[in-house]
Amino acid sequence: LIQTIIDDAAVEVGDDHKDLSYQGPERLLLEVDAGLLHRAIENVVRNALRFTPAGGGVRIVLVRLPAAVRLAVEDDGPGVPESAIGQLFDPFFQVDDSRSSAAGVGSGVGLAIARRAVQLHGGSIAAENRIPAGLKVMIDLPAGCASSPDDRGAAA
Repeated sequence: LIQTIIDDAAVEVGDDHKDLSYQGPERLLLEVDAGLLHRAIENVVRNALRFTPAGGGVRIVLVRLPAAVRLAVEDDGPGVPESAIGQLFDPFFQVDDSRSSAAGVGSGVGLAIARRAVQLHGGSIAAENRIPAGLKVMIDLPAGCASSPDDRGAAA
């Protein structure tokens, strides 16, 4: 699932000289709606790439926590004003600053779709600014959705 998103995004990045990397288990099976979760992660990754300057990077990090599986998408973009963090996942919300004009304006629904897809899986999604710059979006899914590689499910 994640490799497909990385492959698709790499084509879109083209000549922008942005680095897209993955850190985490090579294989982790999740009992999820693969199409819905794919859409959620893809929206977060595309958003990160949109706001990452040429020469910057986006990292996808997958870790197993005691009560959850966390997928974090970290970018090297400008971050967002602290006052906007709580609204990032609201439908049609867009940060009104140079961040939007520099990267091209989207519709403001991608992160709202991601939040709904994650919530339908019993999970949560949150964002925080990174220091010195950038944004980190964290998707937490209940640990019960993760299985051993021998079980059935969507491979992350």
